[in-house]
Amino acid sequence: MTLEVQCNSSLKLLRLIISTFSSIVCSVKTEFNPYFDFAVQLIKPHLAYTQSSTRDHDSKSLQIECIDLMAVFAKYIGKEKFNEGLIQNCLSFVENTLINENDPELRSAA
Repeated sequence: MTLEVQCNSSLKLLRLIISTFSSIVCSVKTEFNPYFDFAVQLIKPHLAYTQSSTRDHDSKSLQIECIDLMAVFAKYIGKEKFNEGLIQNCLSFVENTLINENDPELRSAA
């Protein structure tokens, strides 16, 4: 069973993986560059804003971890890895979250 299949079956597992990626990036910084694209593909579906996706606690927690991971990437990976599409997706997600969400935890992460 691949990592993607396992992650699709458990939001909690994916949240732990994303949190682990954040810790690793903080430790190894630019040495994580070869794995950046894989990690982004793993979290990209969770950075697409839809109000319905933030209703349950696991989805909301996962989105917060994904936002935090993108912040860690921005700090340690370097701007050359961020393409225009990725930047626009992240900014759109943050903007929609700040405009449409009342949850203080999610708004704070954004």
